[in-house]
Amino acid sequence: RRPTTVCKLLCIISDIHPELEYVPLIPSITSILDKRMKADDALACLAAMIEGHAIPASKRHDWAYFPLHRRDHLVFERVFEDLLKTFAPKLSKHIHKLQLLNTEGGVNWKRLLYGLFIDILPSDLVLRIFDSYLVEGYKIILR
Repeated sequence: RRPTTVCKLLCIISDIHPELEYVPLIPSITSILDKRMKADDALACLAAMIEGHAIPASKRHDWAYFPLHRRDHLVFERVFEDLLKTFAPKLSKHIHKLQLLNTEGGVNWKRLLYGLFIDILPSDLVLRIFDSYLVEGYKIILR
């Protein structure tokens, strides 16, 4: 079976940037870029997004496009959960009720936060969110 363009791009990125510890947003970003650009252009965009952001958030003022380490992701998920509880308490309670069916316990935000809503929303809305993401960075996901 031949690897897809997305897999090839992810392999190249992991080879160029071995310092990346944990960045679950990159496959979603790569998938979106692959649908709209040639492979070379998508690779250039990914490289530009990653350059200069390999420092943990605890040692810099901002993440720009995404948190790069597991600890930073846990903080990101907790902030999102706190914002949801504060500004959308009914939705938060509903999500927690659904999570009770999950045997692992705790809310798993990875599909929602790191999938950029690819499997959840229509493609035109995903592209709007991604456009805002490119302008504002990770904060758009929290908004």
